[in-house]
Amino acid sequence: MKNGLYSANFDSNTYDWGNGIITIQENKVNGGDFVCYYQGEIKGAKIILHVTQYNTNETSVFGSIKEFDLDLDLDITESGSDLIATGHVVNQPQLMIKIKLKFLSDLI
Repeated sequence: MKNGLYSANFDSNTYDWGNGIITIQENKVNGGDFVCYYQGEIKGAKIILHVTQYNTNETSVFGSIKEFDLDLDLDITESGSDLIATGHVVNQPQLMIKIKLKFLSDLI
């Protein structure tokens, strides 16, 4: 997976969506949006992402859950440098998400 800065577009099955920015460097993922920050690690075609809400005036794409882990499968069939990750909240498989990652820039 290419190190870099990516835009992230989220769609959940709870009919909510969001946008954020992430960095990928040496299989480590860090990022955030106006509600949450997220940190995780890529292992093969899998991403485990820990999500923490810091803005208590808003909700995440899963409503009022303040902190959760996402278990994501990464589509490593890259279209250019763009990627798609799909998965669910750990221990809550009914809460599903699709994340489209669009490569923006190399890291400096």
